[in-house]
Amino acid sequence: MSSPAENACIYRELDCTKNEIRLLVVRAGSSNGTKIKCDIRYISLKETPVASYETVSYAWGDPTKRDTIILNGSEVDVPASSAAVLRRMRDSKDDRLLWIDAVCINQKNVSERGQQVALMAEIYGKTTTNLIWLGEPSDAVTASRAHRAVIKVWKDAQASTDGFRVFGQTVFDRSTGAYRKIPGEIPGIGHWHHDALVSYFESSWFTRLWGKSTPL
Repeated sequence: MSSPAENACIYRELDCTKNEIRLLVVRAGSSNGTKIKCDIRYISLKETPVASYETVSYAWGDPTKRDTIILNGSEVDVPASSAAVLRRMRDSKDDRLLWIDAVCINQKNVSERGQQVALMAEIYGKTTTNLIWLGEPSDAVTASRAHRAVIKVWKDAQASTDGFRVFGQTVFDRSTGAYRKIPGEIPGIGHWHHDALVSYFESSWFTRLWGKSTPL
């Protein structure tokens, strides 16, 4: 496990006046168990234009489960979930520029953590793509059914809300001040796909999204 002193060698201090953040240059490699190699790149969110990068949103999971990656040539201890995300997002041919909170923020620097959390909206707002990692599927068949169900729901919602232009009016009941719920199974999906969709939305990522776990 990397110590605070080792972290200081890997992470230089961020310039708060520039809204500076770290990005990971994730070196190309296969998606198997080979060691993840990354280098740190520093950018300012005040730059015009801001460098193109992708963000990754995921649930940290059990903080006691750890793994290591190679960062700036040094082996660094990170949450096992973060290593899994980087391995999954790693491209086989090209390097990829990612922002991932567990690694791009020096987790041993409390002051920096607070400053970077305050920039979260801007970090996610200026990304070219926000990738979402729900974890490895425990059941490939269920995952496939869930994917088809999500596409079905998306198409139905688009058709029912005039291309999402009246989405708010459709799902929100102004007379009661509550969101409308779909009773029972979603039409056109069927029992098995409905169960798969429910399983999909029980992913820990959706729990994290609503603040029931603390990522930092």
